[in-house]
Amino acid sequence: MFESYMRIFSKNIALVSCFVFLTSCATGPQNIDRYGIRETFIADQKSLEGCYDEARKNEPGLSGKLVMDFDIGEHGKALRCTSSDSKSTLKNKHLIDCICARIQVYVFPMPPPNQTVQVFYPLAFSGT
Repeated sequence: MFESYMRIFSKNIALVSCFVFLTSCATGPQNIDRYGIRETFIADQKSLEGCYDEARKNEPGLSGKLVMDFDIGEHGKALRCTSSDSKSTLKNKHLIDCICARIQVYVFPMPPPNQTVQVFYPLAFSGT
């Protein structure tokens, strides 16, 4: 499943697109509110900008794409979080850790019962 859209957070961060894959053996309807996932990120844009600003203190020219890879489980909480090395052009550990820390406190839309949702969530960063 793929959903593509462009939404500018600020002059430094753009939401590129959202890939949501259900990873479960369960059958039946496999729905999750992809727009709700996007809105969760948008609601916390200032914290994401703060993560980027902090990372730029040690790497002023930092820019590129960071694809966050996380699972949403029961109650809409992230079960794990990392970056997708194969899909990301940014490898800044401080930025990845900071964004993962934010994702860990988000409450996302809940997946269907007894299912886990894997999300690949790209963010584009450009310094000005």
